Amino acid sequence: MNPELEQDIANLRGLNLTPKQIARKLGLRVSDVSVVVRAQAEAHATAHGKTATLDPLLEFWVNGGAVDHFFDNQAPSTNSVDDESQGMAIVTVTRKASYNRMVICTYLLDYWCLGLKDTMGPRKYNTQDYA
Repeated sequence: MNPELEQDIANLRGLNLTPKQIARKLGLRVSDVSVVVRAQAEAHATAHGKTATLDPLLEFWVNGGAVDHFFDNQAPSTNSVDDESQGMAIVTVTRKASYNRMVICTYLLDYWCLGLKDTMGPRKYNTQDYA
């Protein structure tokens, strides 16, 4: 496929059109458009991985009184942390992957002894599901 047509497909895909919609607009077969979209996504993922860049941070959330201990480098005291947490904190990090996509990772921390205890993610959400 010629580079100009691939660029047209990339531009339409950037507008969040599906391969079927792109094929209709450009008068192509859906399978041909899908091949180009997959190749472009793979090239983007490979380039993104090689540069080791992270998507922009959208939100960062830490539960309860644990937030003080992450930012002031002090040992946690039993007075400042809720008795219910028992030295545990949940940290949720949301990054904006693209125009309509968010990636969320969640971490369970035991800041009295074990450190990182469990992780969940990355989970992908669109804007509506994230809200």
